[in-house]
Order: sequence, then C-alpha cells, then structure tokens
Amino acid sequence: IKPDGATEADDGVIQASFMTSAATPEVDPSGYRSLDTALVIARVGPEVVLESDLLTPKAREWLEKTTAGMPPERIRNLRLQICQQVLPQHVETLLLYVDACREIPADKLPEIRKNVDRAFDEQQLPRLMKDANAVNSMEFEKSLRARGMSLDRMRKMFFERGLAQEWLR
Repeated sequence: IKPDGATEADDGVIQASFMTSAATPEVDPSGYRSLDTALVIARVGPEVVLESDLLTPKAREWLEKTTAGMPPERIRNLRLQICQQVLPQHVETLLLYVDACREIPADKLPEIRKNVDRAFDEQQLPRLMKDANAVNSMEFEKSLRARGMSLDRMRKMFFERGLAQEWLR
C-alpha cells in the first residue's frame, strides 16, 4: 500500500524496496505496509483463496479481543490455525462453484449474479450492518476495509456459496 506522500513511477508501478515474510507483516521504514490478509492460502481452478476469505468477521472479532499484547508470531499462528480449520469446507464450496460456472451457460451467469446480489443486499446486508453497529453501507464498508475485507468481496463469497448450494441440490 502506498503511504501518504509517496510517489509512483510514470507507469503506475511502485517498486518495493524491502522484503517481509508472511509470518511477520510489518510497516517498513519507507511507510509501506504488508497486506498480510492478502496471503494466498489455496487455489481452486481459476479461484484464489485468500486468508481474508477464511477469517470471518466473528473470527476477526475474536482475534482482536484475545490477542492484545501477544507477540506477532503467536497471532499469526492463531490466524493460520483458524484458516486450517475452515479451509476444507471453503474448498469444497469453491469446487462446486467452479463446476457450476463451467456448466451454466455464460450468458445466464450475469442474471443469476444480479438476483443473488439483490438477495444479499435485502437479506444479509441489513443484519451485517446491525451486527457491526454501522449506520449505513458506507460506514460498514469502511469498517470492513479496516479489517482487510470489502463489501464486494462479501457479495462474491455469498454468490459462490449460494450457487454452490443450488448446484449441489
């Protein structure tokens, strides 16, 4: 992530001038932050599973409450343990989703996606916003981004799960 006041090359590429391990995401002296939740955990066909996909809001909340004062390595290990626990179910869902996307005609998927997104906005989003004590979707989006997630990513995951469940039936 580009820190405030940093400049980019003319081609829009920011050259990284440091190395950091996935186990210890840090801020380097130049002000760049490692995107620790962008760690690729698995691939399922064309889909990529990120750490942030596996750390649910409840898991993140639990981590925030229980890891105060812990060394970064211990926190990292707890995060990876959570990922290991939920990964098999997530991969199973993605396998079904990828299979469905291969079999459903490509011209039908946008309409299906539109309907599922509408269902998410009407059914899930109000509950999620209430749980997060967010007054509106912009405030909710801001709280999600602070935790390495986004509303678009949540919609995508809802679509994947919904399509996988329907495909299984």
